[in-house]
Amino acid sequence: MSDVNDESRHIESIDRFLTVCIERLQTETKTSDRFFTQTAFNNAIKEFVISEAKKNRDSIEELKERIKSL
Repeated sequence: MSDVNDESRHIESIDRFLTVCIERLQTETKTSDRFFTQTAFNNAIKEFVISEAKKNRDSIEELKERIKSL
């Protein structure tokens, strides 16, 4: 159950971070600050997508192993 809570907190944290980035991009006028914020935004999305893909791959492998043992 702890894994589910950790995952939920991770998703909520990423959601809050991306929301802040979007708000900053909408209000920031200085080009260098916009670039920095956009880079952070892109990196957060990349890391989230990669971690979710790894988690899904692990889940699929675990299911395959369970099916084999039936």
